[in-house]
Amino acid sequence: KQLGRFHNGAQYRKFVASVPSDLVCDVLQWSYVQPFGTTYPSPSKTSICTDLDECCLINNADEVTEVNMGCIPGAEWIPGGCEFNNFATRDIEAGEELLCDYEDFALPYGWQFFDL
Repeated sequence: KQLGRFHNGAQYRKFVASVPSDLVCDVLQWSYVQPFGTTYPSPSKTSICTDLDECCLINNADEVTEVNMGCIPGAEWIPGGCEFNNFATRDIEAGEELLCDYEDFALPYGWQFFDL
């Protein structure tokens, strides 16, 4: 997984400023704030993440029953666990859209930690 991880707003702004103008909207669309190492997010325990590969092709499900990608039991035994991997949570049909629950990994209010 190719992931840009930024620990402060200045780093993220510098990265976005370096992206070619025809790709900036994509970068902004696929960026999110993620907690790490704690169940209680705080500015020191979050980072801005930008997916830079095919993982950004997984969309948010409208209903929890539509989710077909996420964490699975036993993932802690797989290198990277659920923090760095996506798993099929059920059989996925050919041509079916890949859907996850963004709230499993992203903080919708997390941008405030970075004044963004």
